[in-house]
Amino acid sequence: MNIDQEIEFAVQTLCKGGLVVFPTETVFGIGADAVNPEAVDRIFQVKKRPRNHPLIVHVPSILLAKKIIKDWPEMAEKIAKKLWPGPITLVLKKNNFLSDIISGGQDTIAVRMPSNPIAKKLLHEFSKKGSGLIVAPSANIFGSVSNTSFFDVNKSIGNRLTDKDFILDGEGCFYGVESTIVDLTNSKARILRPGSVSKSLIESSFDIKLSENDKKCNAPTVSGSSLKHYSPNTPLYVLARKEMVLAVKKRLLSSSKNFFFWGFSFLPITSGRLHQQIAPLQSFDYAKELYLKLNHLDNKKYDTIFFESPPTSEEWEAVNDRLNRAKNQ
Repeated sequence: MNIDQEIEFAVQTLCKGGLVVFPTETVFGIGADAVNPEAVDRIFQVKKRPRNHPLIVHVPSILLAKKIIKDWPEMAEKIAKKLWPGPITLVLKKNNFLSDIISGGQDTIAVRMPSNPIAKKLLHEFSKKGSGLIVAPSANIFGSVSNTSFFDVNKSIGNRLTDKDFILDGEGCFYGVESTIVDLTNSKARILRPGSVSKSLIESSFDIKLSENDKKCNAPTVSGSSLKHYSPNTPLYVLARKEMVLAVKKRLLSSSKNFFFWGFSFLPITSGRLHQQIAPLQSFDYAKELYLKLNHLDNKKYDTIFFESPPTSEEWEAVNDRLNRAKNQ
């Protein structure tokens, strides 16, 4: 099948209540028709996802986004018109159009319009023959590394799908980390999850000041907010340079197994059991490679993975968020 035929088959799959795995500009998602509670429930089963962990609704248009929202504030209109389609998710007060299973029982719902060409066409075609609303978290087992390639998706959850489901091929995960999630349910907008769209870009684009996401405040639960998330099976340590040298030397002395180091320059350690590679120096390139690297290293069965801590500047915020959740606590 060519891509148009695959998308047509994917639309039919959604209409029949099946699940469709598809690429977005951030990571691969596993989608279901948002108005089909049984199909949505299967996402939780396939991913082993807690029922109180809400999902993101993907839409082909602002009009359809408004269909599931109780209150569409002026700031939502401004952000949607300027940054959609793109890797930014808005959290808003929901109406009763969709099942509470999607929102994890909350009175809020997360919605976004992806920019990946395959995802856009899938949503557009589904809006002609179905609801046009696809609920889709990342296509992986809950808490594990997200997937940005067809190979990694298939290895992660392929055996948990049935012949009623479908995986759309595509290598279009341009950003490599998940969308930025912005909460618009209060008078002051705030970022609940850093992502591909930076805080400074949002603030400068709309002349606003985003409030801090105070963990003590009663913020809505959103995707990717668990303390332990995006984690490889192999133990991952993220350390500053001096700590790294000591930790690696200690592990080499206490174990006969192989280790891997990914950092911004090679460690001054010579050992046939320590494999080293240089990480990208630019945050965009690093983010795009991050999940590919973690999945690849998991397949190599190293004893331990060591990543050098990236810079703490704003452009690295999304990367640091993912690493802080993925590493051994």
